[in-house]
Amino acid sequence: MERSGSCKKCGHTRFSEGVLGKSGYDKVRNPSKMFGGSNLLLLFCESCGEVASLRVERPDKIKD
Repeated sequence: MERSGSCKKCGHTRFSEGVLGKSGYDKVRNPSKMFGGSNLLLLFCESCGEVASLRVERPDKIKD
């Protein structure tokens, strides 16, 4: 995912995307459901690591 603009912390302009939640236990999930969920995607600055955004990969997996 590309982001236009620059990092709020260091001014760098290149960003990368990382994934949090590949193990199966650390997913974003609906608290009313026992199973299911989705990974959390992070967009971060390649220079200093500042996280520019967080988003749920599959929001349909969390809805009621």
